Amino acid sequence: RHLGRRLSLAPVAAKPIDPAALVAVRRAAHEARTAAGERRWARFQAANRARYAGLAARRTPPGLARLLARAKTPGRVMLLQASGLWEPDLEISLGSTPGPTVSLNAYVQAGPDPAAQPRALFDQSWYLGTAPALAGSRWAPLAHYLVVGDGHNLSPHPLLDGPAYRARHGARMAAGRLTALEHFLFEGAAAGANPHPLFDVRHYIGQSDEVAETGENPLIHYLRAGWREGLEPHPLFAGDWYLERNPEAQAAGVAPLLDYATKGAAEGLDPHPLFETAFYRRQRHGGLRGEPLSDYLRTGARGGKSPSPHFKPTYYLEQAGGQPLAHANPLQHYLTIGAFAGLWPAPDFDESAYFAAHPDAAESPLSGLEHWLRLRTERPATGAPMGHAVSAQTLFGDLRRASDPDPQAYGVADYEALRRPRTVTPPSAPVRMIALRRTRAPDWVAVARALPNYLGHLQPRLPAHGFSDPTDPAVLAQDEALAARYGLTGFCHEAANTADLVAIAGAAFPFCLAWTGKTPPKAVSPLLASAHALRVDGRPIVLLSAGADLSAWRQLGELFLIQRGGQPAAGFDARLPDPLTSRAAEGPTGPVINPDFRGLAHDAMTLVADRMAEALDDDEIPLVVAAHDTTPTSQDAPVIWQGASPGALQAWLESASDAVRGRDTDRRLVFVHAWNDWEGGAVLEPDLRFGHGWLEAAANAADTDLLT
Repeated sequence: RHLGRRLSLAPVAAKPIDPAALVAVRRAAHEARTAAGERRWARFQAANRARYAGLAARRTPPGLARLLARAKTPGRVMLLQASGLWEPDLEISLGSTPGPTVSLNAYVQAGPDPAAQPRALFDQSWYLGTAPALAGSRWAPLAHYLVVGDGHNLSPHPLLDGPAYRARHGARMAAGRLTALEHFLFEGAAAGANPHPLFDVRHYIGQSDEVAETGENPLIHYLRAGWREGLEPHPLFAGDWYLERNPEAQAAGVAPLLDYATKGAAEGLDPHPLFETAFYRRQRHGGLRGEPLSDYLRTGARGGKSPSPHFKPTYYLEQAGGQPLAHANPLQHYLTIGAFAGLWPAPDFDESAYFAAHPDAAESPLSGLEHWLRLRTERPATGAPMGHAVSAQTLFGDLRRASDPDPQAYGVADYEALRRPRTVTPPSAPVRMIALRRTRAPDWVAVARALPNYLGHLQPRLPAHGFSDPTDPAVLAQDEALAARYGLTGFCHEAANTADLVAIAGAAFPFCLAWTGKTPPKAVSPLLASAHALRVDGRPIVLLSAGADLSAWRQLGELFLIQRGGQPAAGFDARLPDPLTSRAAEGPTGPVINPDFRGLAHDAMTLVADRMAEALDDDEIPLVVAAHDTTPTSQDAPVIWQGASPGALQAWLESASDAVRGRDTDRRLVFVHAWNDWEGGAVLEPDLRFGHGWLEAAANAADTDLLT
């Protein structure tokens, strides 16, 4: 690999490091590389024009080309020899099938043989796949391309996109009566014309003195030797990283970008540490135009799509707003400009603080975020001196940023990426949305002292209206008014003893009971007889565990008993599923900052999508989980739904509501976990990060027919 791509991880510096000085060092190194690249580009333009001088003017006229093509072997040899496309010294194939090339005579005589590799920028087997009519003919495919194929918008190579190239340079091609391949070789490369969305001519030439001096076509150089030297074709394609992660591509013996364009993209492989194909696909409901990375470059970036859960375009563009943007693409701007100006790619990744921890990498051409993603480095040892660059505030979260109400700034799941087309026609039957409410007061000390375990972990999560006691009648009245305002039908009060029942005795808002014990207490009967009790078929609703004494409860009268979690048990009228998941955790989305962390971090976007896709049994009532994070009660070993958001909650609530609309009116129920589970991280109440966003999600879902 070329020197510029080597990664280093230095021990933490023993003396304070000035962040501004670090940024200055990185900026100076970047400016030096940029200036060297510009000088190489200028030299290349002169050398390339000299190398291909006069070839465009000497191009065989179309009429004569057709005549030579009909003259079989001698004529086709003359046609290709005069074309300027044949590279006599090229010994290895530039196509997707590796192997030696053949002489001009042997190539023409072989006809449409996929194994006959020409000494030209031409992929024989790939072209034959796009021109099946050649099978059984005597056409030499490269001659066919010159005479017929280009006119039919066929491409000579996977990395020379003929239709796209013609769309950009068609006027100049027509003026010189050149094919896309001829124009790119004879004129286009020197003018900075890119043959493919993922091959940036100027970016490539800026890395190579050899190409600058010889004027060799950059795509030919890349396919012939450049990829082996570690040269990269585009800022958003990391060939060395791609090959390291994909041994089959490495064994294929072709350039990594060529492998990606012909196979890897279709297989869902990632082209760069900061472009996660599966993550990007979930945001593109209308389908992709071409392979995912090209789609992102063409339209996705302009549409605000994020290429990675680690990179936040909205946040980044807000920072870069005062700078001249060399690219409309925020990720490309970050990788080529912003990272060297100290701009943060996300609110939880401090670029200069990262390099303060790894000063040997300060002059690396990589951004801090890419450097971390490649190495997955842990933070420096606890107590290691990092001077002003990394303080406790940096390690454990900036409270100002933590209060930012913008969900996009925190890697949260996008409502638009999860919502489904509506399957009901408004107006539709109402669905009763019931929030589980804890009667016991949270351990507010534990909630307040929770700390992030890794960058991007949103803790502590604190109430917007201050700490409160849910057993206080005034708090209950406030909660009821707030829930009614945002469209909730009622509460399901969780109770474990008589004191809990007394606390909800004054409820003036529809409610049901979730009892954690086995047998019913005496005080429960008046509550179940209340006019505010939620009912199904006239029977008060009670949630019980699978091990409850159902016979004792049935003696109280006609009740609608719902089993809460566990394996289905006999005797219940309905059941709620378990709120949590048994799937494997994806792991933290950022560098771990708690050295004792051993918890489970799940991707909330994936979890919600999986739950929405599950079919309901006839007796099953949907349980929608707002979020989940047990850090307050288990700092070092929590279970976390990373990226939970109001948008994801709204999408799940809408999906759950649609799933029960076909049921009898009384059985159109959706339960939400939870109103105030602050210790478990599942909260609809307003918080400091999202404000009333969780309640807005519930209100939007309740009014979804009006929004369809």
